[in-house]
Amino acid sequence: MDDLDDLWDVRVAADWATDVRRRILGPKAHVSPETIWKWVERGHLEVAERFGRQLRLTPLAVARAERRTRERARRTIAA
Repeated sequence: MDDLDDLWDVRVAADWATDVRRRILGPKAHVSPETIWKWVERGHLEVAERFGRQLRLTPLAVARAERRTRERARRTIAA
């Protein structure tokens, strides 16, 4: 199965977004699972599947949400 067909849970999505942010913004950048939940709540991230409180997310949706929120993160890290 192709990696793009896999669905990620919140922790995997947070780890991936943290890796991306650290490469772009520096070693202090961090995306927590709580941040992923906020992205969902604020409409930045679309949920592929929901099982009760468990979310399943597509890698593409996570990448899009990370990109949409990156500029705000850049201001937070620099402060």
